[in-house]
Amino acid sequence: MKSSDILLSLDHERLEVFKSIDGYIGVSYRNAEVKDGMFLISNSGWGNDFEEACSDYLNKIRGKKLVFNAYSDDRREIMVLG
Repeated sequence: MKSSDILLSLDHERLEVFKSIDGYIGVSYRNAEVKDGMFLISNSGWGNDFEEACSDYLNKIRGKKLVFNAYSDDRREIMVLG
């Protein structure tokens, strides 16, 4: 299964795609941060194309806990197995 398929399979979460000034493609989930101990860290994946960016992002978040909407009543935490 491709990295993009894995990332896009998460129900109700929006995968944002953006482009840097240098022309690289970036991806990250909207309103999501990686939980690292007591800290929340923003993360993005980067690549020359969409699939490469998805692969980079999945490698960065694999095995970690993602926190969505951290500072709201709608807070949700999930473990990324990918």
